[in-house]
Amino acid sequence: MLVLYNCGRWWGKNFYIRFCEELSDYHNRPVTSLSMAEFMQALQQCWLTHGWGQISLDSTYRAQGFLVLKIRASAFIEDAPKLDRPVGFLETGVLQSFFSQLSGQTLHCVQTDCESLGAEENCFVLGLKERLVVAEAGVEQRLSHAEIMAALVE
Repeated sequence: MLVLYNCGRWWGKNFYIRFCEELSDYHNRPVTSLSMAEFMQALQQCWLTHGWGQISLDSTYRAQGFLVLKIRASAFIEDAPKLDRPVGFLETGVLQSFFSQLSGQTLHCVQTDCESLGAEENCFVLGLKERLVVAEAGVEQRLSHAEIMAALVE
């Protein structure tokens, strides 16, 4: 699990660099000049094209300092070992590293829901590590994604 997470962090860092280079080349301008909608649309298409599933950004909690990413039909969850907790260790590392690079801040990522546990989609919450302690505790207590988010914004 830790190995997958650390591999994901390494992969996320390299993926971010290459993704931004290709996006800049495609648009003939720096990635920083793209709107978040343009950036996310490109990320969604890239994710889908590579067969990793359908990724989407839920900005409901942005004002509270959290990003929620959701992935449906994850290729990584499909073959992960069945545990009694979310198993998207690789994706957690990828998203943490990718969005840390994007934001210029060291972010932490916690998976709060998982297709392997019967959820419709995999949910990942990004934010500052000290603010996500509540989310990690909620996962251990097997709270739902909605319950974890409610606890985070209390």
